Amino acid sequence: MKNQSTQKKKKKNVIYVGGLSEIRGIKILIESFEKIKEAELWLLGPWENQKFRFECQKLRGWENTKYLGVVEPDEIYKYLCISDIGIITFLPYPNHLNTLATKPFEYMQAGLPLIMSNFPYWKTFFGDLSLYVDPYDSSDIISKINYLIYNPNIMKIMGEEGRKKVIEEYNWENE
Repeated sequence: MKNQSTQKKKKKNVIYVGGLSEIRGIKILIESFEKIKEAELWLLGPWENQKFRFECQKLRGWENTKYLGVVEPDEIYKYLCISDIGIITFLPYPNHLNTLATKPFEYMQAGLPLIMSNFPYWKTFFGDLSLYVDPYDSSDIISKINYLIYNPNIMKIMGEEGRKKVIEEYNWENE
């Protein structure tokens, strides 16, 4: 079920929520949106620093990116519920490879299909609940986003399966 937010959508969107930094693959993600015409990137969260923010704003993909600022935690879910795809393209730094970020679970709770970095641990844990990309390869990112955009039935099924998994298995009561 999609909630309404004050954000107006002109086309489908891919959302990333969290810290905006180099090691989280934000620059490569923005670069990818130079060539994605059917969707736009929504970013929510604090910038690592102003220098990095300015570097990202100079990228060609920035024209197809909306920075929505730092949003109160209780407002984030509203943005997720009107989004189409959740993405997390962390770069393969040691602190990312064998940990479970909370983002995929938040995206799944909102019924979003996932696109994630192709870390073996994540692939084993999430299996077919996500599409996986090389976070350094903008062509791979573009391909996976376009695949979902042009296959709305697959987007819907992935979102429903992820939400079901969160409700039935990936929740604090079960943990």
